[in-house]
Amino acid sequence: MNKNVNLFLGVIILAISFYGCKKAEKQLPLTSDEALITSKDWVMIAGEIASQGGKIDFYRILPDCQKDDLTRYNADNTTTYKSGAVKCNPDEPEVSPGGTWYLDKEKKIFITYDSGDTTRMDILDLTATTFIVSETNSTGGNSVTTVITYSSK
Repeated sequence: MNKNVNLFLGVIILAISFYGCKKAEKQLPLTSDEALITSKDWVMIAGEIASQGGKIDFYRILPDCQKDDLTRYNADNTTTYKSGAVKCNPDEPEVSPGGTWYLDKEKKIFITYDSGDTTRMDILDLTATTFIVSETNSTGGNSVTTVITYSSK
């Protein structure tokens, strides 16, 4: 019986050591577009909504406290929001988590916010200083396109 107990304990210890050692996940190298996105903080400098009824410059009507906020796309596919100098609320944190993001091979960026909502945007332009995205939504035969321009900080 003592031999069976030792064999049983040996199997348990082996199983625990085998399953308990999880290999570290390898971080894949960033693509050139991902490197551009993650290398800087981004601030919105323009925003427009267009539909069959015309265009609206929504950036112009944003409160100043939102115009100086920064978004950081981190290499670990998380996003971070940084409050600018002008605060909407005096208790607003300097830095807050924003969700996750990833870039597909077709130059589309997917952002999942902490609320669980996901947005898919086409990247229209991406340089070291400019990041322009577009999103089109259709409902009931009506199409609405939002274009947002960011500048690097």
